[in-house]
Order: sequence, then structure tokens, then C-alpha cells
Amino acid sequence: MGYIKDSLTSGERVAARAHLHWIVFWKPLFWLGVAAGLVAFGNWTGACAGVLERSSDLSRGLQGFKALIDDVAGWTIGEKWGVAALGASILVLLLSGLSLIGAFLFYWSSEFAVTNRRVLCKYGFISRTTIEVLLSKVETIRVKQGVWGRVFDYGTVIITGTGGAIDGFPRISSPMKFRHKIQEQVAESGN
Repeated sequence: MGYIKDSLTSGERVAARAHLHWIVFWKPLFWLGVAAGLVAFGNWTGACAGVLERSSDLSRGLQGFKALIDDVAGWTIGEKWGVAALGASILVLLLSGLSLIGAFLFYWSSEFAVTNRRVLCKYGFISRTTIEVLLSKVETIRVKQGVWGRVFDYGTVIITGTGGAIDGFPRISSPMKFRHKIQEQVAESGN
């Protein structure tokens, strides 16, 4: 709330706020799931290799199979896959963790509001991007939602100002409600 609160002029009041949808976290969470799957795969293949190693006296068929999958270094294919999966999971886990931190900072540092005079938007934590459109300059307000946006209720609110300036507010939660609040304020301001 810092930027919007600090940007208000005398007599200006916040009519409505919007926030980013939780969908901004889907990619990092997907990659965390991939990392967890790689860990599980590494544990499973390592466990299978250990069973083959310990149960070599169970049957001659198992002995033949074990000999078939042994390589020159003496590691079984299962052990190699387990080590490779563990290494890949650590890499994916680190990258997805960084991505999750980035998504959280983006979510936490984004602010959207409509006041009785203008529409305000701020993105960014260290590097900041701000958009301010006076209500008297708003010509059209559009909402762009794909199939998943309709299902999960998020989308992009696009404001076209006079002179053809187009400003978009992506991944807004409940974009139709935010558009309605902007329209109410435009109507109340007499434009």
C-alpha cells in the first residue's frame, strides 16, 4: 500500500484496490513439483539398485539381469540414474526456488488501485514501473481473459487513454470487478 498511499493528492481517495492473482506462482510451483518428482525417481532407482545388489543370491535369473545392467565402473544403471536424478533435482530445486522468490517479490511489490481521480499501478521491488492514468483521459477499458483466466478468475485489464496510449495491468485477480470499479469512477467524475 506504500506507493499508492504516498501518491494520493489532497482530496483524492482510493475507491477500489486490486491485486495480482495467485497464478503468478504456478511456474515456480510446477518446477518444485518436477524437482520433487526427480528426488522420488532418484530414491526409487537407487533403492532398486540396492535391492539388486543385496539380493544377488535370490535366483540365477536375477544374477543374469544384474550382470546385464552392470557397467564398466561397477555401478548399476539404477545407481547412475539415481545420482543423475539427484543432481538434476538439486539444480531444478535451486532454479525453482529462485523463481519462487522472484514471483513472491513481484506479487508483494505490485499495487493496483482506482481513486476518484485516476487509475494507479506499481510493479517492482528494486526497479520500479508505475502507470497512472487520469480518469478524464480514459477512453476504453477492456479485459482480456483466456480459458484459464476465466476458470481461475484472472486476466489483463487494458486501459486505452486519449491519444491512443494503452496501459495493461496483467494477471489481475477478478479483472471484471476491477474494470467495473474503474467504470464507476469514470462515470462519477463526469467523463
